[in-house]
Amino acid sequence: MKRALVVDDNPLAVDGIIHSIDWESLGIEISGRFCDGQSVLSYLKDFSADIIISDIRMPGMSGLEMVERITADSHKIKIILISAYSDFQYVQDALRIGAFDYLEKPVDYDYLYGILKKAAEAIDRENRILEELHQSRDALVQSFFYNLIHSNPEASQYRLSDYIPFLTVPLSARFYLTAVAETHNIDAVKKRSGLEAAFICQMGLKNEMEQLFISVPFVRVLFDYDCLVLILGLDGESRNDAAAFVNDRLTALLQRTAYHTLEINIGIGSTVPSIWHLSESYKAAVRALEYRFFFPQKSIFDVRDFSNRRPPQDSWNSSLEEKLIQFLCRKDSEGIEQYMEQLAVLFSMQQDKKNVFIILYSLTGKIIKFLYDIDINMGEIRNDLLSLYRNIDDYASSDELCTKFKHICLDICETMHQSRESYQNQLCKQVQEFIDSNYSNQDLSLSDIASYSNISSSHLSTVFKMVTGITISDAITAARINEARVLLSNTSFPIKDICERVGYSNQYYFSACFKKHTGITPSAFRSAEAENS
Repeated sequence: MKRALVVDDNPLAVDGIIHSIDWESLGIEISGRFCDGQSVLSYLKDFSADIIISDIRMPGMSGLEMVERITADSHKIKIILISAYSDFQYVQDALRIGAFDYLEKPVDYDYLYGILKKAAEAIDRENRILEELHQSRDALVQSFFYNLIHSNPEASQYRLSDYIPFLTVPLSARFYLTAVAETHNIDAVKKRSGLEAAFICQMGLKNEMEQLFISVPFVRVLFDYDCLVLILGLDGESRNDAAAFVNDRLTALLQRTAYHTLEINIGIGSTVPSIWHLSESYKAAVRALEYRFFFPQKSIFDVRDFSNRRPPQDSWNSSLEEKLIQFLCRKDSEGIEQYMEQLAVLFSMQQDKKNVFIILYSLTGKIIKFLYDIDINMGEIRNDLLSLYRNIDDYASSDELCTKFKHICLDICETMHQSRESYQNQLCKQVQEFIDSNYSNQDLSLSDIASYSNISSSHLSTVFKMVTGITISDAITAARINEARVLLSNTSFPIKDICERVGYSNQYYFSACFKKHTGITPSAFRSAEAENS
């Protein structure tokens, strides 16, 4: 039942209200009757009420002042004012400061019943909302801390401080600290065991973390995508003592949660003096986790361990880039593998992904320019090289990154080899076609063909011999002898004419060459062909 108070300095007016309304049908009971506002305030110090029906003009404290005093402490009580027509301005003021409704004298009890019904319904509606609010309190706390760690201290204090009393967030801890637990194999767990199983594992870890720090002034674990964010309020003699305590507890946690299928890395942020500075601790925890790239064998990354580190000076220079280009030119797979091992060590010394990014950017740019200069069709190789530094955060460690880089370099070697073979085969085909078209030229020589192919005679000679297995001179002779055999078989041209047609100026030299290639003289070859036909 809802509790109602009736207030009027006229006892008959109070009796009329009490006895003229069917209170039970409204779910309301009369808890008290008073003749002035001060008595109501005294009553409310020890007892509660849901509805107050009050005259606006009373001796001592007016109904208007009473409304202002009550609504200053609680907006839940529905106050219904009764006034004479001349008091209308007072009623407007009362409604402005929080009164629920009013009615004029003389009192129309049916009309008052309707107002009471609306007040009771409003109370029920507000109670349902409050119930839903309390049921969703955990989600509100989650949202509060999520906004807290992702906002700067000034903005979070301005926007969120009003929520502290309702959410009962403690502000008395001496220090505050954030740690981020990253489950970097969560996608594999989801794929292997399903989303529900992965969520159960995360919930189990969340519960363990909360139990681990149950003795500290404040603990809260948030879900932030595939990470868990641990927020702690801590006591301790110093910030370093507080951080060391958290480090020890989390190290012990990972040692005894091996049964979890999750692979967990934890970044521990800095200790901060107030809850409003938690975003600074959170950013430090995320930054600490980045060192997993350099130390994949570790599981706990405390920002204190890395705050004073400095990257080595002059650890990179252009000569190291040229060294890799030389390995590529020689297609030296062993040299490339050793180079990448040394590069991984160099990356681990940087202690900062920005430096790794700069080195990769410089190296890949050098390789792309080199491939462009030698006219290699890069295809997907260019995209693979660019993705190394563009997607650097996709790699779990410097070793994994350098392994990918090594495979790209080996692909480049293979592409260069295939491109070179293709070029050489095309060159030899072009040379053979030129010979077949010009063998009748008695002065045809290696230098003529090299000039036509736009390369040096020595390089052409080497490439042609490597691809075809014969020299340029042998190719010219073979083309001439093959044509001579055709002419000897299919024409009656004199041998001297055939000799000249295929590029020989001396018939005797022609006959000697022909016999060397076929085993018989030109005349014997013609006779044998005539007998066979």
